[in-house]
Amino acid sequence: VEINKNISDKRSYMVDSSKLLKTGFEFKFTIADAIKEIRVSPTALEMHKGIYSNLKLAERVYIAKNIGMRDLRLIQGGIAVDDRGCLNFANDFNFYGVKRFYQVQNFSTSTIRAFHGHLKEAKYVYVAKGSAIVAAVELDDVKSPSKNKKVNRFILSDKKPQVLFIPPKYANGFRPLEDDTRILFFSTSSLEESKDDDYRFPVDYWGKEVWEIENR
Repeated sequence: VEINKNISDKRSYMVDSSKLLKTGFEFKFTIADAIKEIRVSPTALEMHKGIYSNLKLAERVYIAKNIGMRDLRLIQGGIAVDDRGCLNFANDFNFYGVKRFYQVQNFSTSTIRAFHGHLKEAKYVYVAKGSAIVAAVELDDVKSPSKNKKVNRFILSDKKPQVLFIPPKYANGFRPLEDDTRILFFSTSSLEESKDDDYRFPVDYWGKEVWEIENR
């Protein structure tokens, strides 16, 4: 914010958007939406940091409104191989809404990390090394979610690069299938925001078969 003391205009006036609205224009977001975003993401007010601004706040409001309307989906990647080696990629993953990332590596393939849910936070999951079962189930209630909800089960592997998008209002978890499996999580919430949007459920809440390997 910059104050210019050289401006000599002393007039007081008020503007509104009535003429604009008469043309049929509709606002997608309101001041109330911005206030709500500020409450859950106070970093939007850290104006002393170059990355934060009114434009950044508007962007965050847009993302917060739209991220929840996106469906659970796989973003396809691929592998390019030549005489020099291999290159794994996911060119359609644009890091939409991402605020942070972290990598998880279990000591044992028998260790299951599940279930962990959010109402506001979305995640992108990518297996950088090895392979894993990743499960996601929609939450109809955070205190006592229905056990009849469909459990979406995915096998992610570095041999077939894919990024799994898990929208808000889902619980998720994973089990590594290989030693030294490494999984990257890209989150749309900061660590502080995530702490107030954290819901845990037992690993077998939706059944033990979710994590079993079927012989066939």
